[in-house]
Amino acid sequence: MPTELRVIPAFSTPISLILFGDDARDMNALLIDDIDKERSETETGMGTFNGNDASWLSDYGLESKYESFKNLQAVITSVAFPAMENAGFSSEYLENNVCLNNMWANVIFKPGGWAQPHMHGTGDEFWSGVYYPKGVIETNLDNVMKAVSITVQESGALVLSDPAKNIKKQVRSADSTEPQAYPYYGANLYIKPTESLLVLFPSWIEHYVTPVTDDVIRYSISFSISKI
Repeated sequence: MPTELRVIPAFSTPISLILFGDDARDMNALLIDDIDKERSETETGMGTFNGNDASWLSDYGLESKYESFKNLQAVITSVAFPAMENAGFSSEYLENNVCLNNMWANVIFKPGGWAQPHMHGTGDEFWSGVYYPKGVIETNLDNVMKAVSITVQESGALVLSDPAKNIKKQVRSADSTEPQAYPYYGANLYIKPTESLLVLFPSWIEHYVTPVTDDVIRYSISFSISKI
């Protein structure tokens, strides 16, 4: 008879959520001021907001233009590298071969704004991330994210898709209670735009933003962690 049971989390997808809370309030205010300044001076680059007149997307590289973004770059790096170490990267490799760059801002300024499903990068990017300088106030990460197997309407939510969800749906139980019992088995992750929230995920994860249904301006900052 077997004397040992070993469970290996093979092929798991490392998703990191970090909530900086009130400590980031002053930084957030500066970021929003600079985003508004950038938006007043430049037209949208469209990108994933193509054909979407309720949204604006800045040029890349705002960390080279604004001190607030440079400070955010340092803050994110301080937590992103440990998260990537936990996913298997060595600290030596990260320190010598990887950098966080190409920060850009996204604004949805009226109902109907959204971002179509997409991935970041052209081959040199390891990790992607989103930071929210403004959003709902939460102190508990349990209230920030939910995993469901069906499409739901959540205003301006960031949705991360399991790349194998369609295959997984073919082999799992048909029990209607199953999505609640196994929420990460072929589900989408819906993440609420939350002030001071940082979301980190591998660059090959497809993601999108659900249509905004209220009049609250939605600010977010995106970036890549790439090979040098």
